[in-house]
Amino acid sequence: MPLNPKQQRFVAEYLKDLNASASCLRAGYRTKNPNVVGPRLLAQVGIRQAVDAALAKRSEKLGLTAEFVIENVRRIQAKAEAADDYGAALKGNELLGKHLKLWTDKVEHSGTLTLEQLVADSMRPA
Repeated sequence: MPLNPKQQRFVAEYLKDLNASASCLRAGYRTKNPNVVGPRLLAQVGIRQAVDAALAKRSEKLGLTAEFVIENVRRIQAKAEAADDYGAALKGNELLGKHLKLWTDKVEHSGTLTLEQLVADSMRPA
């Protein structure tokens, strides 16, 4: 289903800064809650498809790939290390480690919780 003019404007505005709330207002949606309406617009199938297609076209046009970005980080990290700029070298390593998911926060839980406990807790007055 084709987008209406206001939805097309939202897509164009969203591509500027990837900010759904601000794009909602710039596209002419009159709302007191752009932080709710913007993400709702972005979640609509037609709008999401238009945004995804435009972002893919932009990436292809610019030659942006994950490989390109990682190679740039590696190149700059190596230059920083050679120049004894260890802060910049560490930042490069941090970015590469994040890509490899080496430093993801994990929360470990111990104990058990039954469905009956959850239901009882949800029915208890606050």
